[in-house]
Amino acid sequence: MDKSPVDPIPMDLDTGVAPRDNQAGEVGTVDPEACKDLGNDFFKKKNYTSAISEYTRAISADPLNATYFNNRAAAFMSNGDYRMALEDCKEANRLQPGVDKTLLRMSRILTSMGRPKEALELLDTYSSSRNGQAPKGISASDRSIPQQMLSHIQSAESSLSSGSGSMTLYALDRAERMLGNGAEVPKKWRLMRAEGNLKIGNVNSLGEAQNVVMSLLRQNSKDPDALVMRGRILYAQGENAKAAQHFQEALRCDPDFKDARVYLKRAKELDKKKEMGNEAFKKGDFENARLLYSEALGVDPENKGTNAKIYQNRAMTLAKLKCYDDAISDCDAALKLDPTYTKARRTRAKVLGQAGKWEEAVRELKGLYESNPQDGTLPKEIRQAELELKKSLRKDYYKILGIEKDANEQQIKKAYRQMAIKWHPDKNPDNPNADAKFKDIGEAYETLSDMHKRDRYDRGLDIEPDPNEMFGGGMGGGIDPSVLFAAMGGGGGGFHFGGAPGASPFGGFGGGGHSHGGRFSNGGFDF
Repeated sequence: MDKSPVDPIPMDLDTGVAPRDNQAGEVGTVDPEACKDLGNDFFKKKNYTSAISEYTRAISADPLNATYFNNRAAAFMSNGDYRMALEDCKEANRLQPGVDKTLLRMSRILTSMGRPKEALELLDTYSSSRNGQAPKGISASDRSIPQQMLSHIQSAESSLSSGSGSMTLYALDRAERMLGNGAEVPKKWRLMRAEGNLKIGNVNSLGEAQNVVMSLLRQNSKDPDALVMRGRILYAQGENAKAAQHFQEALRCDPDFKDARVYLKRAKELDKKKEMGNEAFKKGDFENARLLYSEALGVDPENKGTNAKIYQNRAMTLAKLKCYDDAISDCDAALKLDPTYTKARRTRAKVLGQAGKWEEAVRELKGLYESNPQDGTLPKEIRQAELELKKSLRKDYYKILGIEKDANEQQIKKAYRQMAIKWHPDKNPDNPNADAKFKDIGEAYETLSDMHKRDRYDRGLDIEPDPNEMFGGGMGGGIDPSVLFAAMGGGGGGFHFGGAPGASPFGGFGGGGHSHGGRFSNGGFDF
């Protein structure tokens, strides 16, 4: 059975005395039996509020009569006020101990309030005192319902211990269906529901957990259990500073609250490591930032919200260190912890681009835009990534010369000289690919050594023809004769690059010249 039964226990109805309008006996007195009878009449008509009022008048006139308390308990119970019903049953039992009807009603009230263990203990105590005899009027459901409810709660507790939030919520749902009509869900169960949602850990579940705990705090803003749970939710959302405030407030309410102290220490430690990593990143100390972020990830592996942010931060750090595959893996780890983490998806797209995987980068950005159409910056990033994809299908002049995209003029000349010597057809007479390779090297040097051409190349403008060069110009094959002449051992003529005429063709490249002007972004994205 999934619901506590309506209390079927008969009250002490005196059918021989009809309800009367005039309840007065002697002048200035109240007839308690008349009030009781009128209360019974209201009870039969399901007017429980009026019944409670009449029973209260009877109790006021005769406060030592257990029957009046018992009848009022039944009215309170039918009206959904189980706390008052329980108090009246306790008083009735004090005035007249061991009455079967009173104990059975008390057991049912406890079950309706979500206190099945106490309900069963009450029945067991009665049976023990009566040599195993059950109270009169007891039904099979009087034991089966609290037993089932207790089983569901124990299952919820076990699921919490094993980390299964969804099974916790399932067990709590079954237990709550067995509460009495209008009964308030016990605080312990509500905290377990909040923790079950916390175990699930996604955005919606954390929102549900927050709703539960805020309801508790509205009832009592100084409830240390609710304050700690609220802090844990904020902590899971990555709001460590706010979480610490709630743990501290809980300790002010209860200085001996061990859990509050443990969570406060953990939140501070995690926040400290994360901030140290952030500071190292800002200073450009990327290797140290990587180590600090790794240490932060070891503080509390169960904190999905903060750890997702740390993985994303470490991904940016790894990108700075040009460890692109590791950076992509960290983005994936962040998204596994928080699939809605837009920033991690954006970082992943950027790192894919930096790794030269522009087709994947375009796909990632388009997917991100589909789920975030309100983000007005994404279309521009998609167009830029598509341009980079087109650029990636061209010859990669930086790769041909074996240099980085931020190489300066001297580095370009040095790389060109080395590659030209290595792939000159005269030095590779048996290599059929040498001529094409040598031509590519010349094209790369011609473009990258010219500031205007290099700028157009970097920005992808070279994909369309330059109007200034539509009618020819330049030297065939892109070979710089001065550099090549020196590279191939030419001496005393008009071509030299520092040092005395006739010096080593590899001299003069250690100094002088100037860096390529401007700042070049890596694939259109700045980290």
